Amino acid sequence: MIDFKGMAMIKILKGLGIASIVFGVLGGIWADVGLGGVLIGVIGGFVGSAIYFALAMVLENQKAVMAKLFEKPSELVVPPRELSGRKCSKCGAEYDREMVCCPYCIHRVE
Repeated sequence: MIDFKGMAMIKILKGLGIASIVFGVLGGIWADVGLGGVLIGVIGGFVGSAIYFALAMVLENQKAVMAKLFEKPSELVVPPRELSGRKCSKCGAEYDREMVCCPYCIHRVE
């Protein structure tokens, strides 16, 4: 398995997510502006933590993709398709016969 240097960043992001919830709740309580302030603090804390946790999930998914890429790179490469020999009358490029227009100059087949 590959040593992914983003593991520390994942832990930091998860820690920031938890801290965001805690500080949002505590900040809402300490603001002493009533129930509205508490709700705004709690909602802000949860929104911030959702962003941090989403970023951590993106990094974890990237780790899985990187591991798969380095384990079996040949499975991820798509072999090129054979061209069936249609030639564009405008630019002269060769492209697949199933296409209705040239992918290079967008000249439509008549």
